[in-house]
Amino acid sequence: MNDATAPPTEAAEAAAWWRAKLDGDDATETHWLAYEQWLTASPLNRAAADAIDSALLKLEAHHDALRAAPAPETVVPFTRRLLARPAVWITAATALAASALLFVVTAPPPEQHFAYAAPATMGQFVDLPDGSVVHLNRGAAIFVTYGRERHVDLTQGEASFSVVHDPSRPFVVAAGDASIRDVGTEFNVAVNAASTVVTVRAGEIAVSTARAAEERVIAGLRARIANGEVNVSPARADDAFAWQSGRLVYHNAELATVIEDLNRYSDTPIILDSEDASALQFSGVLVIDQPQTMLARLEAFLPIRSEHDGDRIVVRRRS
Repeated sequence: MNDATAPPTEAAEAAAWWRAKLDGDDATETHWLAYEQWLTASPLNRAAADAIDSALLKLEAHHDALRAAPAPETVVPFTRRLLARPAVWITAATALAASALLFVVTAPPPEQHFAYAAPATMGQFVDLPDGSVVHLNRGAAIFVTYGRERHVDLTQGEASFSVVHDPSRPFVVAAGDASIRDVGTEFNVAVNAASTVVTVRAGEIAVSTARAAEERVIAGLRARIANGEVNVSPARADDAFAWQSGRLVYHNAELATVIEDLNRYSDTPIILDSEDASALQFSGVLVIDQPQTMLARLEAFLPIRSEHDGDRIVVRRRS
């Protein structure tokens, strides 16, 4: 960031400085990314930012109460000036955080709950209350909770997210054993039987699990989460979103990865019978169709064969 000034070193004052900066008309994506870096650099920073947000909410509630009832003329203009003048934030940051309990504490906004499921034959767009958009792939399902935090559980399948950034209301996606926190971005999440794959097309996310610390993933990278571990690697981001136009696109993808994808479209589990087969690589485009049809197309390019074996489909390498 090339600002002539830098945030103060004290956490409370820095939190106020950042709030004033981000509320300004000249705030850019660079400022937001720098703020997120500062926010995660220390638990003290996050605590200070939470205190500022909490104090602001209570101050606004107090302001609303004053507006609802007659009050001296000197009170309401002061509140407005306090909210409008960034310099006041910096000098009053500690006082705001410390005196928050002096204001009338209002109840948090009631939580809103929504559930969405796309049919097995087509995708579905979901417009969330804040303007964020979720595109569900066939058969995908989410459970949404909107309160002080925006929380989405991707219980099955695949979905892409275009999120309206709001630092005061985190947007978190739970998928498999991964927790995905938005930092203002567009990303795709695919939940498979053995892993969760998150691909970022724009902006940045933070991924964590119960076993792995939070890791940042920026545009052009993907995170594969399996057994509690997070592995980040380069990715062709547009390929991850190709399902939206009815295609699956691969560049030197291991057959195991392709089969993982096909299982999201199949009621019958598809398995590979050996590591020898799973290591085969495929480059090409598969039109999303019935699983058996897609397997037949793979068989035309790879030395494999597929057959029903009881209640599953087994893919074997041809000898």
